[in-house]
Amino acid sequence: MSENISHEFYFFLHAALTGVILSVVYDVFRIVRRVHTHGCLWIAIEDFCYWLCSALYMFYVLMKENNGVIRWFFIIGILLGMLVYNFTISPYIVGVLSKIIRKTLDILEKIVTIILKPWTFLWKKVKKFLQKIGKIFKKALKKCFKTIKIGLRKK
Repeated sequence: MSENISHEFYFFLHAALTGVILSVVYDVFRIVRRVHTHGCLWIAIEDFCYWLCSALYMFYVLMKENNGVIRWFFIIGILLGMLVYNFTISPYIVGVLSKIIRKTLDILEKIVTIILKPWTFLWKKVKKFLQKIGKIFKKALKKCFKTIKIGLRKK
């Protein structure tokens, strides 16, 4: 194989790998969105940041590998890498990792709830006590102001 053809072949493989990398990064966003729901605005911001970083990464790869010249087989290589990854491995990775993370967070939430249960019980009692003291203090202040008002009127 000539040197030019081997360079083009490796360039195409690098383009396909770039497509896989971009898909893996987007899968991170998909997993986070499955674990914790996002609003439309937040999704739009995430997607904008993803595509901006993707464009910069593709530009970097083009500059490094092909002196910045955009070639159709580079774009086809990226699309091919994305498609192969998205239709083979991606559904399993996103599904499994989403379930694992969600289950882990559920377990951690239960542990934290158990650990904090005595403190929440204590906080409720302290809060109730402070509310009673506040009511008593409020009544005492009203009586005091009433006494001061009566005293001021007599003068």
